[in-house]
Amino acid sequence: GFHDRTFSAVKDEMQPALGFVEEFLKRAGCSVNIQMRMVMAAEELFTNICNYAYEDGGDVTIALRVARDTVTMRVSDRGKPFDPTKHIAEMSPEKLAKADLAGLGIFMVRGLIDTMEYQYNLGRNILTVTKKI
Repeated sequence: GFHDRTFSAVKDEMQPALGFVEEFLKRAGCSVNIQMRMVMAAEELFTNICNYAYEDGGDVTIALRVARDTVTMRVSDRGKPFDPTKHIAEMSPEKLAKADLAGLGIFMVRGLIDTMEYQYNLGRNILTVTKKI
C-alpha cells in the first residue's frame, strides 16, 4: 500500500512535503542516491503545482510505496488538467533550446526517474513516477 500525506499547495509547505518523502524513503531503507532523486523530483512537481495548478489555492497529495525493487511516488492535485508527459513528447531539441527555465523542470524530473505516467481521474491530476532501486 501507499503511504500518503496532503499538503496545501503553497511554497511554505514545500519543506514539510520534502521531509515526508525523505523520511519515508529513509525508513524504508532506500539509498541516499534514491532519496535525493525522489526528493528532487518531488520538489519540482510540488513547485509546478504551486505555480500553475490553482488560481485560488488547493492541495497536493504525495503518496509513496517501496516494493521489492521499485520506489513509486504519486503526486496528485485538483488543479486544472495538465499532462506533463505530453509536454515532454512535444518538445524537440530546437524547442528545448528555446524553452524558458520554468518549462524545463519536467525534463529534469524525467531524468531522475525511470517511468512517468499521467492520468486525470475524478477531478484529479495524478502523476505516477517510479525509480528502480
